Amino acid sequence: MLKLIRLYAAAAAVAAIAAGPAFAAEGMWTFDNFPAAKVKAELGVSIDKDWLNHIQAAAITIRNTTAARP
Repeated sequence: MLKLIRLYAAAAAVAAIAAGPAFAAEGMWTFDNFPAAKVKAELGVSIDKDWLNHIQAAAITIRNTTAARP
């Protein structure tokens, strides 16, 4: 039993350490208000309006068909 507790404690410690250095870029941008200059400055990636239009046209909506309907 003590071995199992130690195993769970070690697994929890490893998970906590592994999750620590994860960082996310700030913000969520819409296609019509994309900060291309900021992305170019921070990440060095050039994203143009044509590419954003292509991605926007490729986006789809997945509806929940299992929900109860009125």
